[in-house]
Amino acid sequence: MTVGSGAIAFEMDAAPTLHILIDRIPLKVGLECDFQWTQETTRQPVSFLSYEQDAAGVLAWVAEVRHESPKDPLLVRLPLVQDGDHYVLQSLYAELPAGVDFTLSKSGGGPN
Repeated sequence: MTVGSGAIAFEMDAAPTLHILIDRIPLKVGLECDFQWTQETTRQPVSFLSYEQDAAGVLAWVAEVRHESPKDPLLVRLPLVQDGDHYVLQSLYAELPAGVDFTLSKSGGGPN
């Protein structure tokens, strides 16, 4: 797990300008924000594999991956459609706890 902190400032003379609407009057504002972040990278095995038909009638292997995060469980479903001699990921479904971002990345060999 990686943790860090940072700061961002949006000056009043920056372009584009930032405004807040008070009593229907746009007021130009600046912003200073300090933040902390946490990043966790995991490699999760497939928890469940099924062969399903989607709403368009396409058959696909659906790999379901579950991960118990410190906040709440994460669930990702990856429908893999056969395209010749390999499989293609055309979409994914994810259930994520509030405030959690998810990134899927390729690792290892296989077709690019």
